[in-house]
Amino acid sequence: MSGATLAAFPKAAIAISLRPAGEAVFEMPSERTPRIERWFGGSVRFPATERPGIYQVTPSEDAWIDIIQDGRYARSVGSTGRSDCPELRKSLRLELGATPFTLQDSGVPSDAIVIAISPSE
Repeated sequence: MSGATLAAFPKAAIAISLRPAGEAVFEMPSERTPRIERWFGGSVRFPATERPGIYQVTPSEDAWIDIIQDGRYARSVGSTGRSDCPELRKSLRLELGATPFTLQDSGVPSDAIVIAISPSE
């Protein structure tokens, strides 16, 4: 699913198949160099959110997440992380406008990741 464009904003978590580092395609370079030598990555294009605001992005694996919107990296407004939680590694909160955006994953240790994106409460 890496490289896909979603027709509708997902109501549940989505699984993303990733590519080896040398084959991963990104809209913009990752803001951080992966900490591991052998990693996977990819991107998915999302339609516009229903309304602008703070959205929470929760990946199932250790990963660097970049959100690209309107040609810029989305601004992070907070994050949490737990290295001892194997299914919910961390959560990021980002400010998103009501325009399409691209989610980029890099530095993932496996070839698949599950991502949930939802309005923050």
